[in-house]
Amino acid sequence: MEKQMNYLRTILITLILFSTINPSFSATAVELMNEGKMNLYRGDIREGIRILETAQRMDNENLIIKLILAKGYSWNNEWEKAKSLYTTIAEKSAPSDQIHWEARFGIAQITSWEKKYDEALVLYREILQSYKKISKNLKLDINLAIGDIYSWKMENDEAIAHFNGLLADDPGNPVILNRIAKIYLWMGDYEKSREYTAKVLSIDSKDAESSERIRVLDQIKPFTLVVGYDFTYYDSTNTKGENVKVHNTLIALDWQYSNPLKIFLVAREATQNSIESEDPEKTSEWTYDVNMRAGASYRINPLTYITAAAEYTYDAKIFPDFGSEISISRKLNSNIDIEGLYKYTYDKIDSVQTVESKQYHLISPGIVFYYTPAIYNRLQFYVETDKKDLFYSVLIHQYLSINPENILQFYFFLSQGRTYMTYSDTSILQKTTTYSATIIYTHFFTPSWGVEFATGLLTSVDNYSNYHAGISVISKW
Repeated sequence: MEKQMNYLRTILITLILFSTINPSFSATAVELMNEGKMNLYRGDIREGIRILETAQRMDNENLIIKLILAKGYSWNNEWEKAKSLYTTIAEKSAPSDQIHWEARFGIAQITSWEKKYDEALVLYREILQSYKKISKNLKLDINLAIGDIYSWKMENDEAIAHFNGLLADDPGNPVILNRIAKIYLWMGDYEKSREYTAKVLSIDSKDAESSERIRVLDQIKPFTLVVGYDFTYYDSTNTKGENVKVHNTLIALDWQYSNPLKIFLVAREATQNSIESEDPEKTSEWTYDVNMRAGASYRINPLTYITAAAEYTYDAKIFPDFGSEISISRKLNSNIDIEGLYKYTYDKIDSVQTVESKQYHLISPGIVFYYTPAIYNRLQFYVETDKKDLFYSVLIHQYLSINPENILQFYFFLSQGRTYMTYSDTSILQKTTTYSATIIYTHFFTPSWGVEFATGLLTSVDNYSNYHAGISVISKW
């Protein structure tokens, strides 16, 4: 008898432990559904999906469980699974049931995320036209989604008109106001963006999206002045046996003259103890150049910028004598920009040297991938020629805005370049492979001023290396 009691006691303890470890043993499918839903909405998507899958196995006919699980799949980018569940729900439910239309909304939503924008618009409009008893919330969600598609297609004017139409029926809706403010920010109309952002904050002073946008807008000023210094040290030496050193100073001014037009002016001064010269004594003297660069950037339309610039150095010994460039940037969608640059450079040489040409033509296509507006990668290719040789380069640029006050940038540059070995009566072109890496950190103490630190390494394979570090002060007003 005692053995039987011990056996029963063991079974009871095992059952208690098992029910504690495995909720599905003791909980109902509905309880698990609620638990899974809570996990989804607090951001633990994978755990929410796991619990909801258990609930579905317990009650495979429950369409509400399937609907919530489909949302979990869609949020986890498992779009095919989500679409399959949404389709099942739509087929098993009657058009008179709200869940039928919520499932169709889910299908349309995933279709838009797959960037099948026109197809998604058709699906959304079918719901609006066919569902006569549509709830106010679902109708708003669909209309917000339609406006989002316009903005994703870069049809910003249509998106703003659509959202303003929604405001006519629901004035003061912070979700709609935030959508409009965000589009104006993308378009570069900062005053309008600030206006709509302020409307949101007047309704809810703690609105997270608008508060963050204000931080971004506060960093944008009509004038930006940068004053910087950079020191470069080479492990190669000049004719006196001294390591080559370069001191660079910079003053740059940007002026956002109007919404489409920005004007910029840059003055650079370089001082170094090594230059090309027929006189051996002069090659190691401290020499300086002052280079001036000016240009403008103009927004042709909401998707396209064109930039032109020219630079000049008087009595050049370090910088090229003259250069001019023109570039165009086109936004293909919210995630991709393409760019193209042409640059002409003229660099005169002493008459005793016999290099036939010092005129260079550079063509540079590039592409920018945006992960978010604050994080992007740039891949830029350069092809330059002096009509005798071709030189190739590639630049990888990573931009990371941790927040509006702290920005990190990484540059990696690989080039097949050129150097000229100068003798008493001739110059010989040498091709060299060069790579460089630079990291830049910018911190704004206030929206009006900040500092920028830069450091990096440049190595010309089999020739020399140099190291540089610099600091700049940034003022905005």
